[in-house]
Amino acid sequence: MWMRRRRRWFKGWMQTLVVHGRNPLAAIRAMGGLRAGACASHVGGTLLGAMLGPLFALMVALDAIYGNLLTPASTLELVISTCWCFIFTAGAISAFLPLWLGTRRRPGLAGRWIVAAPLYWLLQTAAAWWALLDLLRDSYHWHKTSHGLSASRNKLG
Repeated sequence: MWMRRRRRWFKGWMQTLVVHGRNPLAAIRAMGGLRAGACASHVGGTLLGAMLGPLFALMVALDAIYGNLLTPASTLELVISTCWCFIFTAGAISAFLPLWLGTRRRPGLAGRWIVAAPLYWLLQTAAAWWALLDLLRDSYHWHKTSHGLSASRNKLG
């Protein structure tokens, strides 16, 4: 059920980008430039982060181990290395800080979730790519879940 729900969410965000991206000037007129840009970057960043996050993490790790991430040879490489390191550090902090704060509130339970977070992110990546396939194959089909229906309505239907 979790995977179906995440696929549905990702597919909805993809459709939002597609609909607003068909006529970006109309979206800018309707929302204003700043809000349209914020909407596009937030939704697009969420999708790209989920879809390409593991690839970027792998690239940073490989560049740190085998490349010149930590020993840049030129000014351009220094700028690129600084950007990579800043983005990676900011992303790691924004990902793990809420989990760490949760461990301070519920020490017995939340600590285990910090260890499981990378697995969760890989599942998010799978859900995002699966949602893209869903969007391309059957854009009108939605993977609905059964939660939220009242008991009396379930008896009728």
